[in-house]
Amino acid sequence: MEVSTQIKVFQKLHNVPRETINQFTEYHNLLISHQEKTNLVGSGTISTIWIRHFSDSAKLTDKIITYKNNVNRSIEVCDVGSGAGFPGLVCFLMLSSQKHKIKMTLIESNKKKCEFLTLVKEKLMLPVNIINHRVEKIEKKYDVILSRAVAPLHKLLGLLAPVSRKDAILLIPKGKSYLKEIEKAKKLWSFSYKVVNNNHLLDKSGGVTLEIINLKKIK
Repeated sequence: MEVSTQIKVFQKLHNVPRETINQFTEYHNLLISHQEKTNLVGSGTISTIWIRHFSDSAKLTDKIITYKNNVNRSIEVCDVGSGAGFPGLVCFLMLSSQKHKIKMTLIESNKKKCEFLTLVKEKLMLPVNIINHRVEKIEKKYDVILSRAVAPLHKLLGLLAPVSRKDAILLIPKGKSYLKEIEKAKKLWSFSYKVVNNNHLLDKSGGVTLEIINLKKIK
């Protein structure tokens, strides 16, 4: 699919204004120009960034808005293992375009990827917080935690639990083997979850988003 076609699909699917499309276009260009140096995305997905990465991240935006509206206050969101900014930076751009004010923190242990995130932040003038540390070093707690392609669920929950507030929601994109991951995670963790299937027009892999609440370690 040509980039121009991907942009049209992305814009129509997520109802993105032209100004924000321009921001995403600059983001896309920065990704392409820094890919060889920093290896920001998988080589097989470089030609489908708008669909494979932007749209796959943007799908979480509605869930963040729903959480914000339900608690009726300002919320803090963090993206653990943000990498090239997926999904946290994408969600922040989407939320900003819809005039939703949130505090976004991108947590990434890789220095080169943090340098890229900082570059995008400066070029697009985005008020996001970037932390170049492993999540185990973070003492702050957040309302909404995002994490994409970081670790198997049973290990990931161990990383995310310490930064999760009591009423936090975890939004975790997973592949088609998500049921096996849930089964394994349930041996170590107590939690409630909802499965949201990906849009089949864009993703026929069987991928989903897991919405997890009430996370507790099994004693």
